[in-house]
Amino acid sequence: MRKRLAITSLLLFVFTFIPLAGLAEPAPLPVKTHKIQVGSPELPIGVGIRAAGEGVETAPTMTEATFDMVGITWEGDANEDDADHLSAQAHEGEASGDSHSRNPENAIAQVRGSADGQNWTEWIDLTEEVDLPDPGAGESGKQRSGAGPAYLGEARHVQLRWNPGKRERSLPTVHLLDIKGRTASAGERARSVLQGIFWSNHTAASASSAQPPVTMRPQWGADESMRKADPGYGSVRAGSVHHTVNSNSYGCGDSPALVRGIYSFHVNGNGWNDIGYNFLVDRCGQIFEGRYGGIEMPVIGAHTYNFNYATTGVSMIGDFSSASIPGAMYNSVVSVLDWKLDLHGVNPLWQSTITGYDGSPTLTVRNVSGHRDFGGSACPGNGAYGSLNSMATDAYNRGGQKIFAPGATPHIIDWNGSGFGPTTITGNLKQSEPWVIRIYDSAGAEIRNFSGSGNFASATWNGNADIGQPVLEGTYFWRIESGNARPALGALTLQGGHRFQEYLLAYNPLTTDAQVAITLMNNSGVVATPTMNVPAQSRATLDINAVRPWMELSARADSTSPVLMERSMYYRYQGSMDGGNAGFGTQAPANDWYFAEGYTGTGFFQYTTLLNPNPVDVTATIRYLFNPSGVQTQVLTLPPNSRTTVDVNAVVGANKELATHVTAVAPIVVERPQYYVFRGQPGGDNSLGAKSLSTEWNFAEGYTGPGFSTWLTLGNPTGTDANATITFFGNSGIIATITRPVLAGGRTTVDVNAMVGANREVSARVTTDNPIVAERPVYFGYNNGINGGHVALGNPSLQTHYDFAEGYTAPGFDEYLTVLNPSPTPLTVDATYAFAVAPPMPKQYVIPGNTRMTISVHNEVNRIGDVSVSLDGDHAFAVERPMYFVFRGAWRGGSNTQGGPGPTTTWYFAEGYTG
Repeated sequence: MRKRLAITSLLLFVFTFIPLAGLAEPAPLPVKTHKIQVGSPELPIGVGIRAAGEGVETAPTMTEATFDMVGITWEGDANEDDADHLSAQAHEGEASGDSHSRNPENAIAQVRGSADGQNWTEWIDLTEEVDLPDPGAGESGKQRSGAGPAYLGEARHVQLRWNPGKRERSLPTVHLLDIKGRTASAGERARSVLQGIFWSNHTAASASSAQPPVTMRPQWGADESMRKADPGYGSVRAGSVHHTVNSNSYGCGDSPALVRGIYSFHVNGNGWNDIGYNFLVDRCGQIFEGRYGGIEMPVIGAHTYNFNYATTGVSMIGDFSSASIPGAMYNSVVSVLDWKLDLHGVNPLWQSTITGYDGSPTLTVRNVSGHRDFGGSACPGNGAYGSLNSMATDAYNRGGQKIFAPGATPHIIDWNGSGFGPTTITGNLKQSEPWVIRIYDSAGAEIRNFSGSGNFASATWNGNADIGQPVLEGTYFWRIESGNARPALGALTLQGGHRFQEYLLAYNPLTTDAQVAITLMNNSGVVATPTMNVPAQSRATLDINAVRPWMELSARADSTSPVLMERSMYYRYQGSMDGGNAGFGTQAPANDWYFAEGYTGTGFFQYTTLLNPNPVDVTATIRYLFNPSGVQTQVLTLPPNSRTTVDVNAVVGANKELATHVTAVAPIVVERPQYYVFRGQPGGDNSLGAKSLSTEWNFAEGYTGPGFSTWLTLGNPTGTDANATITFFGNSGIIATITRPVLAGGRTTVDVNAMVGANREVSARVTTDNPIVAERPVYFGYNNGINGGHVALGNPSLQTHYDFAEGYTAPGFDEYLTVLNPSPTPLTVDATYAFAVAPPMPKQYVIPGNTRMTISVHNEVNRIGDVSVSLDGDHAFAVERPMYFVFRGAWRGGSNTQGGPGPTTTWYFAEGYTG
């Protein structure tokens, strides 16, 4: 049999049409449940830890599913025994107050969970649920007892303690509930996106073909426990009309019972999973939902052998071997065909060529056909068969504008070396009217549109956004609109192309224009020398990918007058780790560079990038300092005017926490990019090293809210132990002060979440009795599924003035400023926001003593686009700029940088990649 799974999944993705009132958030994804039997190989009883009596404790186990909540069920006491037990409690005074209360002392089980198998929640009590059916209700002898569910937060590992006491109970089944849709299928996610983001404000009443009234399964009394499997989804390319061949003399009130009888026979008699038809229509015009799965969805039924995957089945309840169709039934069949075919872009008057599911035969059939047209049946009877053409005509004529046979060819678009595609999106229109074809990214933002007029909508898209740049690889959506027609939607997959996008950003705070000459260097030397014009009191951006694609690049920038310069990068590392980083370059090379952060554990990939801007070879020595101590050395020769990349994982091996000291015989520039999956959160970060050690390091940013993990890493490359005092500041003052040793030649890690507690916006100051280097990595799960991380080198010297060249407030980007005032004296900060094409905007902020403030740049500037900012305080402070983004609707992540050191005429960047 030739399976058509690819077609099924694609068409499920493309033709998921749900009428909503307007553009909205994605629909909630379904709760998924994964069941594990205690004592099974998937959840074994721990060796040597069987408790006294009947109690057991399972081994800590990694599960197949990610989950948030845990409950248990078991066999053995869901009967009169429980009722007697509760009655005895009430008479003996054991239950005070509500007999349904969950007393921890009576816990029948305890459960705990972990995301990584190392850090576990506390044990949580599960007490038996005592709600029972009334005696004699017919189900009390079959009901399973249960306890929970308990909320654990996101987890992959579970452990259970089970203590049933003296009463007979089987080992329980553990139910792991994914309440946030993390394990939803691709089809469910597609349906959620299309349903929530792309459906227009065409309601059922105003759409060209409104949904007719349908009696849904709960209304006609479907016993869902009878169903044997979840529905399958295919496509709708034609309607197949049937009759049930039963009496025509039933009353309108009998119809639900007739449907229930058909359902029971199809499942229990024929052995099918569910009722065979997608819709049933009675002689009075009542329409009934048939097979489970959603009336708007292309549910695969069991009504037209070998062609179920491509048809929707509408069955008339009755025998029309010779009898004609009653008027009310005819009108309802037309109504449901009109709505269902329009929903899936099918013209009722056309024909379709469909190949059988097993590969043969290939038939050309009317889009409103009888069962007999597909072979092997006289259905829907001679009395009805002659009405099919008029049904098709009436279905076509109903409503207003319609869009038929929408599609994109091809729907998978490859990178051709310089761009994507192209693909052509088309749709046939019932009426000659203006039309629009829109392209959306996966975040729901429109990136292109095409318009025209006539009976045929067509647009060719080459993968470029409105700004002329190629979009990124990933999933995109098209949408055809015309008049009051139900919009047609579909998905496109773009594959290949750049996985790194690099920019250089320059901010000119002066009153005269600046000309910036860029020197780009790869592993072999100088490869390009582009220039930038930066207007006065404005900013400019240079797309490095457009200058030199597919290269590892370092850069030097020389300006005619002082400017501020940052480098921002967005990426999908190894095709799965989305993220980005941004930060200032250095104003001068140096002989020494220090890094506190570094990790080569599972899922972490660390690099060191070194720029030698000298005209001769330079020898560099890298010292790797391990946690808590230990040193490894590497010696390199750096070619002149070039960039060198070191794979740190390959040098030091796996599972190392490390700090780094790079020293060179001539001044160079060094950065440390990292890419990772931290506790299931993919991302990456980058840091420019420190040129010297210090006894003070300040951090304005930090957060311990849901999904955020904040750390401090302290590196001591000297030969003397250091003692660190760390002061944590919150929005209302000092939160805590702790001390930590940092061994000579070693590295120390501090878990900030554990130190200050949950849901804290937190800044930090690190002071030591011997100079060290300090960084602050943050891993996050930000709003709307933006996962990633960012890192910052501490600020060793507070200032009264800071600048930021980078900043962006377009949809998909959230930009903040975090300000630390570590002084007991209140701080006044004057900010000046600068834009590419608008006058600067002044703002003022007052930060109380010993506190931290968070500023939403979006709210402050209330405009979309590029933004730079300068800040001046009446005394010294620290400031950082965290950003979270969905870059071009595809790559999700965040970045962070300390405030800049001030404008200058020369900048250096060691890191950069356009592959």
